Amino acid sequence: MGLFSFFGEITKSGDGRRNPSARRRGAGGGCRCSTAPPGHLGAGAAAMVFLPDQSRSLPPPPLINKGSAWLGLAGWIAALLDNGFNHRPVIRAGVHRQVLFTTVGWFVGYYLTKRADYVHAKLDRELFEYIRQHPGDFKATGIKTWYFKKFSACSKAQINQC
Repeated sequence: MGLFSFFGEITKSGDGRRNPSARRRGAGGGCRCSTAPPGHLGAGAAAMVFLPDQSRSLPPPPLINKGSAWLGLAGWIAALLDNGFNHRPVIRAGVHRQVLFTTVGWFVGYYLTKRADYVHAKLDRELFEYIRQHPGDFKATGIKTWYFKKFSACSKAQINQC
């Protein structure tokens, strides 16, 4: 099927006649394939590169975390600096921009925290897999118990003997 016949197929109405406005109205036509084309990545393709599917098994970080707080603060300071550089009142001007920059910083911090949790979990999994495959290198030793003696009754010279 050639390129022109493909577009002709899309613009045909349900009874087989050509209808140039069928695609705009959504009547008839449309893509008749059951799966997406091979090169089609989908709407969330950029998010999946940043966070792979394996990260879905991890619990989400709390909404209030260090990364979100710091980058939210950095976003707010960026809005204040923008006001200052453009000779506007620093705090009173552009409150909507301050809220926007703070919100964007907060969400970027949240997703960076989520990414960091994924990277650390991946490294932990690889480390534990290595330990499981090489048990001879990581022999378990007996449990050491520490008995603390009261040194108050001993002098400094007698501490080693107590």
